[in-house]
Amino acid sequence: MVKSKEEMSQVDLIMEYFKKNPKREIKHPEIVDWVVAEYQKRTGTVFRDPDRAIRKLSQEGQLIKISKGVYKYDPDLIGGLVIQVGSVMVDTSIKTKLKQLQKNMIES
Repeated sequence: MVKSKEEMSQVDLIMEYFKKNPKREIKHPEIVDWVVAEYQKRTGTVFRDPDRAIRKLSQEGQLIKISKGVYKYDPDLIGGLVIQVGSVMVDTSIKTKLKQLQKNMIES
């Protein structure tokens, strides 16, 4: 179902694209081009700042920032943060913490 102009959330549209492409590393220009064109098609108005919305989703932990300008949506990530810079990855996700807790309980 296509939402009306009033119901169309820019953030929802970005997440729609990522959810259709789960666990795929998507370069910034690809998502921006799609979101701008799709928003225009659905609402007849211009999506003013998709960059800000994508950064916000990453900061909120809804998207994983793989590297500069590359993001990924992982539906298995419950919450927390996963950051990778080069070969170094910091994983503070709840999913990883739960797995570690489960492992510790089994070993005890």
